[in-house]
Amino acid sequence: MTNRNLIAQYLSDIVDGEYHRDDVELHALPLYHCAALHDFLTPDVYLGATSIVVDSPDPDTILRTVAAEGVTKMFCPPTVWIRLLRSPAFDRHDLSSLRKGYYGAAIMPVAVLTELGERLPGIRLFNYYGQTELAPNATVLFPEEQITKPGTTGGRASTSRPGCTTTTTGRCPSGRSARSSTGPRTPCGATGAGRRPPPRCSGTAGSTAATWA
Repeated sequence: MTNRNLIAQYLSDIVDGEYHRDDVELHALPLYHCAALHDFLTPDVYLGATSIVVDSPDPDTILRTVAAEGVTKMFCPPTVWIRLLRSPAFDRHDLSSLRKGYYGAAIMPVAVLTELGERLPGIRLFNYYGQTELAPNATVLFPEEQITKPGTTGGRASTSRPGCTTTTTGRCPSGRSARSSTGPRTPCGATGAGRRPPPRCSGTAGSTAATWA
């Protein structure tokens, strides 16, 4: 990753995820994961927001910390959100400070989205989708789309453009250049992340090169 990759990611998250310097964020997932580090902790540092780091995504620890510290935002994969809802301690804590929730790595079941909306009526939910080589966020499912577009990855993040192409200098027997689509283009992408083994067509003697288009 380059500095430019990471700064582009931080700015995209800040805009798309509605981050603010007054946020108080709870970080319960391992910080060696790209989402925890580059989608949440470092953008908080960039903004000057408050970060609270706990050593495990234990439901009791999370719920107690949200209530005690007035946490306003946090990221958890769907499995952890479900564990929070099923915890006997959920209704024993004042969680009204929690205004923004984020998830990724898996689809959130519609029944869980509905339950979160009923039990945390003030929360706005965002689904982030991407991969490590994209620093890592490429698309966002925004709060207004959670129920209307369930199971989707949402629209492109602010710094992404749809489509990455692999081009060749050789020719297929048809006389056309070989070309294939491999995913979103973004300044967040790691150097060389768009490169693939050069495609070849039967009967093509020319060399090929895969690059970001």
